[in-house]
This record gives sequence, structure tokens and C-alpha cells, in this order.
Amino acid sequence: MRRRGAARTRLSISVMKIDHRENLIRRYLLGELTEADHAALEQDLLIDSGKFDRVWTVENELVDSYVRGEMSRADRERFEGHYLTSSAHPERVAIAESFLTDIDQAAGETVEGRRNAYSRGCWK
Repeated sequence: MRRRGAARTRLSISVMKIDHRENLIRRYLLGELTEADHAALEQDLLIDSGKFDRVWTVENELVDSYVRGEMSRADRERFEGHYLTSSAHPERVAIAESFLTDIDQAAGETVEGRRNAYSRGCWK
């Protein structure tokens, strides 16, 4: 019994660390860190490629959330006021918008194609 309890505690602590790291990265990308924290995180990114990969993942999630209109007003304002001020980021968002539009259109065409096939009696 004690082993399971200890394992759950370690798992909970591990999840909390991941959540804290993701929150730190999110705050970094939205321009909410102090200069010292910003510099420390960037130093870590240069040393640890795994952290860089994690930033890339969180950044993709932020861009996706922005493009889909799923961000809170406050996060959207921070995203637009900080993230989009970088020269490369507006292009990245435009590519994501185009990509998601293509996916939505393809999904709509697929659904429409199924509906047409069903109405023609092809689905028996």
C-alpha cells in the first residue's frame, strides 16, 4: 500500500512540475516573465534541446489556440501585443490559419461527399 501511495505522490509532483514548466513557457511566449526569468529560460534553452522542443510544442499550441479563437481575451491581447511583434511570428500564424482553413474545408468536403453518397443510395 505504501508503495502505491508513494508512486502516486511522485506522479502528482511530476505532473505539477510539467504544468509549472508549461506555464513558465507560456508566460515566456506571451512576454510575461521578468527580465531575469526570461534570460534564465533562454539560457536553459541553449543548454537543453529537450526544453527547446517543449517550447516549440507549447508555441504550436498557443498559435493553434489563437487561430481557432480559443484564447481568453487577456491571452489574445498578450499574444498580439508580444508574440506577433516578432518579425517571423505573423507569418507563422498566417501559415497556421491557412493550414487550418484547408483542413476545415477538406473535412467539410469529406462530410459533404459522404452525405451525397448516402443520398444517392451508395451506403447500403
